[in-house]
Amino acid sequence: MLRFDSLSYTGKLLDFKSNFHLTTDKGELLGIAALNLEKEEMEYDLNFETKNFDAGTFTEFPLQLNMKGSIVGSGTAISTLKTNFILSAENSLLGSKIN
Repeated sequence: MLRFDSLSYTGKLLDFKSNFHLTTDKGELLGIAALNLEKEEMEYDLNFETKNFDAGTFTEFPLQLNMKGSIVGSGTAISTLKTNFILSAENSLLGSKIN
């Protein structure tokens, strides 16, 4: 099950902003994203949050993520990459007692 609680897109094909709130049977994903591919070095700005996200589907162990994070920067090549990454995973659970 995937439900789009909200989804918006403004801008052009290669320079846009998007807000999203997705709910699945595995948890919630919320965020605000901006991407500009029109510049020589692409620019990106992503703020995201997960709520009770069951990441155990992607790992070999039970993992429930409650995270907030951001990735802001430009470029993708090692020589030109300028990125700030912040992540907080408070109240996340790891182990066999996840419901």
